[in-house]
Amino acid sequence: MDFYLVDTNVIVWFLEGSVNLNHRIRDILLCRNSHIIFPVNVFDDLRIKHKNNFRSKYVDTPSPQIVMRIAKKVKNVFILPFDESAMIELIKLERSKELNKDPVDRKIVAAFLSLVGILCDKGHKLYIVTSDPDIKQFISKKGYDDNIYFVKR
Repeated sequence: MDFYLVDTNVIVWFLEGSVNLNHRIRDILLCRNSHIIFPVNVFDDLRIKHKNNFRSKYVDTPSPQIVMRIAKKVKNVFILPFDESAMIELIKLERSKELNKDPVDRKIVAAFLSLVGILCDKGHKLYIVTSDPDIKQFISKKGYDDNIYFVKR
């Protein structure tokens, strides 16, 4: 079974039907058999962007409440809490200073790192779907090249 952890931009672009997402990514996100994971911290990122009237190329950033309602209604979307194992990974990231200082990026990477081993041990595969080159580079450096779907901005 395949799981896809998505970052904030990917969520926004998917909901607005942006051309930034290629057909492969769009097909994955639309497939009923895909298991899509929204790390809980993307809702905080959406809150900040929405509050600051951040505008993407096409539409206003949706409110986190709207995205959360959508996520809860779709059966193959899961909201991933930021738990103890993710916090441990975040602390390691902060100590290593290998990743940029963006707290949202660090929490997304920490969520991925805390979950990838668990799912792998159960015979599943976890992919990260991101538009952030820093996240891509870091995940790749950690040996997870085959677990990245990179969306060019």
